[in-house]
Amino acid sequence: MKKSVVGIVVIGLLGTALGLAYLLHDDSGSVKTTYARADAFSQKGQAMVPWRTPQADMAAFFPGAPLPDSAAPKVVSLAARRAEIIQRLGKETPLDSNALYVYPVPGHGAVLLRRTAGEFGGIEIVVGIGKTGAVVGVRLQRHREPPEIERVLAAPSFLGGFVGKTAQSDFSLPAATPPAAQKSARAVQSAVRALLIEYDAGTRS
Repeated sequence: MKKSVVGIVVIGLLGTALGLAYLLHDDSGSVKTTYARADAFSQKGQAMVPWRTPQADMAAFFPGAPLPDSAAPKVVSLAARRAEIIQRLGKETPLDSNALYVYPVPGHGAVLLRRTAGEFGGIEIVVGIGKTGAVVGVRLQRHREPPEIERVLAAPSFLGGFVGKTAQSDFSLPAATPPAAQKSARAVQSAVRALLIEYDAGTRS
């Protein structure tokens, strides 16, 4: 009887280990594409998101600009403007941290990163913001969405829709967004909007 119980426990532990190995496997080198549903994912207590592909992102956002130190972002305190930011974000988008990590690109703008909760887990996004405070580009850094949702989120028709947006802009999903991708698309949209508002408030003199 004891041997049977031990055997069951060992098998269970092995299964858990294999499951974790699958979830953490990254076969793309940059964009994470594992597909286990993770509805319990939470972005509360937002920590600094590593900037994993600075050269590619800078080439897309600010061609020819000097590369910021991807290991040493500027920490912008949001504490003094917390009440204002919360009001601007609205009830649907909580302020998860009193600090915003900014990679300044002198003479061009800045790069910001955020991890948000998609349908199948965390989505890491990189946002380039120009000198005027408008988006110059958005790229997906890592995610766990299946191919049918990834195609929607990575499409130029979706990511390109953020270009020119500011902290004062209205945000709405493209009419053609499939129902299966809407939760993750809204999560990305909300994260971009939050970054713009936080950056606008945190860097305003």
